[in-house]
Amino acid sequence: TLTFTGSQVNGESVWVYFEAKGVSEISQLKIRNSILLETYPKQFNVVNIAYKGQQKTMNFTRGRETNQVEF
Repeated sequence: TLTFTGSQVNGESVWVYFEAKGVSEISQLKIRNSILLETYPKQFNVVNIAYKGQQKTMNFTRGRETNQVEF
């Protein structure tokens, strides 16, 4: 379950923060992010994931709505 922890607006960018607690050990994470991609052709979504001291970044654009990282 994701818990909303806050947001920021910086010019045309909006940062939204969520936290997931109680996650068991993971070795990979696959995310689908299509927020606003259909409405705005040049929309670019970024997801940063912090897990056990590591940070990974995923980028999402129209036609590439799914991404995967490994830990």
